[in-house]
Amino acid sequence: MQIQVELKRNEISRVLSLANQLIALEESLSANTSTAYAEALETLAGAHQAAGDMRSELQVRRQIVEIADMVASRDTVKPRMQVANALVRARDLEEANHFAAEALSLRSYLSASDAKRVSAEAQAILQLR
Repeated sequence: MQIQVELKRNEISRVLSLANQLIALEESLSANTSTAYAEALETLAGAHQAAGDMRSELQVRRQIVEIADMVASRDTVKPRMQVANALVRARDLEEANHFAAEALSLRSYLSASDAKRVSAEAQAILQLR
């Protein structure tokens, strides 16, 4: 909650600090491969995005994909699409296409409406070649 308030205030350094505290807490409670830890990383990735730090954002988002794969999460599509979108912002279209194609191949794990949304989003990225 405090992180959201600080984001609205555009207090990025405070958001980064709070996100790192949340990550440390989740790691102490449930290790660094849990869903809760991945959710804390998502907060950090969002803070890096807000700060305009694409390199750090991508590093964290890739870590989230690895965790989703390790815990056999049904939702490995969303983290892949987030990496693909971050790569589009970074103008790395080849790598973005790779993650979009992976997400597209995994859409059968989603509800029909989510699969349709992901398909449209992934196809839009794949057409950027």
